[in-house]
Amino acid sequence: MGLPLRRACAGSAHRIGRRLAAAACLLAALLAPARPAAARGLQDPPPATLLAQGAYIARAAGCEGCHSGPRGRDAGGRILHTEFGAVSVPNITPDRQTGIGDWSAESFWRAVHDGIGRRGQPLYPVMNYPAFTLMSRRDVDALYAYLMAQPPIHALRQPMRLRFPYEIRASLWLWRALYFRPGSFRPDPHRSAELNRGAYLVEGPGHCGECHTARNAFGASVSSRPLGGGVVAGFLAPNITSDPRWGIGAWSDDALVRFLRTGASGQAVVFGPMSEVVYGGLGRLRDDDLHAVAAFLRQTRPVPDQVRGVLRGDEARASVARGQRLYGERCAACHLASGGGVPGLVAALAGNPVLRAADPRNPMRAMLGGLRGGHGWGDMPNMAGLLDDQAVADITNFLRARWGSDAPLNASAAEAAAVRAGAPVGAGGSETARRLGCPPTGASDIAGALASDADIDLLAAPQPEDPQRGVRLLLARLHSRDPSLPRAELITRLAAAYCPVLAGRPDLSQAQKLTLLRSFPGQALAAVARE
Repeated sequence: MGLPLRRACAGSAHRIGRRLAAAACLLAALLAPARPAAARGLQDPPPATLLAQGAYIARAAGCEGCHSGPRGRDAGGRILHTEFGAVSVPNITPDRQTGIGDWSAESFWRAVHDGIGRRGQPLYPVMNYPAFTLMSRRDVDALYAYLMAQPPIHALRQPMRLRFPYEIRASLWLWRALYFRPGSFRPDPHRSAELNRGAYLVEGPGHCGECHTARNAFGASVSSRPLGGGVVAGFLAPNITSDPRWGIGAWSDDALVRFLRTGASGQAVVFGPMSEVVYGGLGRLRDDDLHAVAAFLRQTRPVPDQVRGVLRGDEARASVARGQRLYGERCAACHLASGGGVPGLVAALAGNPVLRAADPRNPMRAMLGGLRGGHGWGDMPNMAGLLDDQAVADITNFLRARWGSDAPLNASAAEAAAVRAGAPVGAGGSETARRLGCPPTGASDIAGALASDADIDLLAAPQPEDPQRGVRLLLARLHSRDPSLPRAELITRLAAAYCPVLAGRPDLSQAQKLTLLRSFPGQALAAVARE
């Protein structure tokens, strides 16, 4: 009760007797308006140090990566596609109607620590409370204070679209009984302070195992293979145990910290869902915490990958030979015949650790769904219209056999078909553009950046005497419009604009269009390199 109410009750106790006063006070407390949620259970207003700690924990936990979308930061709106159906992400801004504005600190703690919602309902474990349960009360309270201090955004949660029986929320009680126990992080007295800090970040707020550990048929982590690799949104979240062949055991601490900080280290370049983890969270942590994470991961129990379906003999050699020819036709223009890519612009394939994993899905997923660039790296175009399933498998086997990767040759047309079914194969503006392999519509915010008639004319006009003329002129225009554009963005804008224009050229056959499309990235790279 507030101070005025307490004073009134104290006065009434002298006038009408203790029992009657107690009843009156109880009724007054029930009818009194609730205090603002931000003040419940915490200092009001929270001190700057608490807010700073909460902001830091939000980064470590990757809150923004899941809960932010087109409606704004932390306002929800995203749909997570899982094997159990589509899960909508809730609004966690302090809006009182659609967010957590009416949540108390205790309710928030119960959701994060116990996986129980404000109305007592079990939460779906897509919210990573099986890991967050290890977070300290102090960190959770700080996170609550930080979220409640953000601008409220009114954004209703979209409905869930889960398959039977998963849409029956009561079934989660059985899941919890089988697979979840609330806990707390207990430092190991035999570990150093750095290793304990790394363990807390990896197992608690960082929830690394929620992605990098395989799951059983009921969506629970396979405890016998912690951090041994899992599948998220169609991508392989690779083995990050200390295994030197399959995991990160051969990485140095500095290389691993550099990757977590920048998304690139040596031949490794972050992509897929991990991009959001690095750029939106881990990359903004303190150096001492990143070194603690690296130190902990490098001393985890090694877990070898499980290899299945390896091609042998003539079948393997034929697949690699076909893949080598297709790589030269479809991939070498950007990634180069050497597989070296372009530093800071196009990822290297030679020596890339993603190609050594037992599961070959990631290169196939890149070809069939494309990859979003950013932070200096160009987009990987969607190749689904250019490559059938066998071609995707053959290129993957070639990449896994080449440049000393020594990976198992186990990519198959059947697996490529399964990856294709789950990849976002967009239309690229038209069916013709899709067949040509243009980036999917909406895959890049800059796909339509070159939309003026003058730009289109430059790209559409045949210029056999000087194929790079249009590229150079467009490059100059882009520079004049925005001199700060990085070269990766220039290449992406040029390629994204060129592909659908080329697809619509009635004077060219499909074979001629493919020839021009394959040569264009090299022309663009050469033009940018001369700037």
